[in-house]
Amino acid sequence: MFMDFDLSNTGIEEVPDSIGYLDMLEQLDLAGSRVKNVSSNILKLEKLHGLDLSYSMITEFPEIPNNLMQLNLSGTQIKEVSFCSNHLSNLHCLDMSFSSIQKPQCNIALFGSREIRLDAPTPILRSRFLAFSICLVADLIGCVSFSGFDFICEYQLTAASGGGHEKFRSEWHCRQQNWASMECMGDHVLILLSGDMVKNDKGYEQASFEFYIKYYGEEDIKVKKCGVHVSYVDEEPKSQPTA
Repeated sequence: MFMDFDLSNTGIEEVPDSIGYLDMLEQLDLAGSRVKNVSSNILKLEKLHGLDLSYSMITEFPEIPNNLMQLNLSGTQIKEVSFCSNHLSNLHCLDMSFSSIQKPQCNIALFGSREIRLDAPTPILRSRFLAFSICLVADLIGCVSFSGFDFICEYQLTAASGGGHEKFRSEWHCRQQNWASMECMGDHVLILLSGDMVKNDKGYEQASFEFYIKYYGEEDIKVKKCGVHVSYVDEEPKSQPTA
């Protein structure tokens, strides 16, 4: 069975429904192909970790399985990005550099600093989770490849009515070998999200974030703009035991 399937720079125009039978597939490379459509059966691929559609003909953000870790959509004609909260668990790196993106549908706001402070809505009584996603604009010129970046977010959540605060740290590391030969040029929009940025809401009313980008653990990369989007997800009710 296929674990890595390389169809890059081929004339293939769509990913058919039969993709769902490749249940051992871990990496699918369609870079530079003529693919315009990806079958929703790709959601059945529980082992798929990497999907490369860079410089393909795709124009809409594809459906992706929630186990996907790396998604490359650079150089595509995609204009909008949409996220579902269940994609937060494993997606670590989304590359949309040199694409036609105009706005993320998750309404990430951009600010002129690498530190952000937010006021959370009034706490509610039912239990819920807060899911944070990060958008950064960084100048990566001078970096010889996409492999070797460390993205770091340090943030603090403050509870209402003197409830104290908690500090957290999330990190993303780009070490993909197939990105090592890709040269970085100019500004890049980076959207970062992970399962450890989903937090149980303890009545938080304020949040502050700081961002850092390091190249091979040493050189600091300038963050030109940054933003945070917060989603609120109600906790699923626990099932009641039956007699």
